[in-house]
Amino acid sequence: LKHSSSTDVVDSMVKLAAFYAKDSSRYKEAAELYEQALTAAGDDDWQYPNLIHYSLGQLYLKNDPVKRGKQIQARLDLLASFFKKLTDKTDPRPKAPITLVSEYLNAIEASAFVQSRVNKSDVEAETVYRKVFAASDYITREVYNVKVLETYASTLDHYQTLLNKLKNSADAAKAAELGKVVHSKLEKLRQADEITRQQSNQQIPQSQTQSTSP
Repeated sequence: LKHSSSTDVVDSMVKLAAFYAKDSSRYKEAAELYEQALTAAGDDDWQYPNLIHYSLGQLYLKNDPVKRGKQIQARLDLLASFFKKLTDKTDPRPKAPITLVSEYLNAIEASAFVQSRVNKSDVEAETVYRKVFAASDYITREVYNVKVLETYASTLDHYQTLLNKLKNSADAAKAAELGKVVHSKLEKLRQADEITRQQSNQQIPQSQTQSTSP
């Protein structure tokens, strides 16, 4: 009950902060409330902290690029730590593992974008993207969600483009090969889904079977 009550409080704070964030004259109040919610959320789960860091990054999008960059990095660090718990199979296991993987990939893309486009450092962006190599074993073996695999394939493609730009042919080839593995898995999953769909379409309704039975 205590945990449930705490979660309700954080949820209310986040919703109120989001309401304040719609009014540019209340950005400071929104930021302060998000920070309070972050403290209240604790560090035993990734979901609210992830949402709060993302929301703060969006809040600072136009008026404070430095703070925005810090929130994007904080979000990436948070998700990286929980992704490590997931791959290490450390108890307690992170909640909503598939969503965690999806958010982690999104955070990698966001951080790499800031490094490359805002900070004008492709080298730092490459360091961020390198996390997709470390994540490959878990994602290719354990993930069967098509959307997440599509996101991973897209991230690998962006990483390969950057590696080619940096003339790192060895790692570019590695990213390309890993991309083929992911696309192959995606194709198999799509074929399996199509077979299941076709089989479902060809099933005879039970009521019809009973009515025609001798």
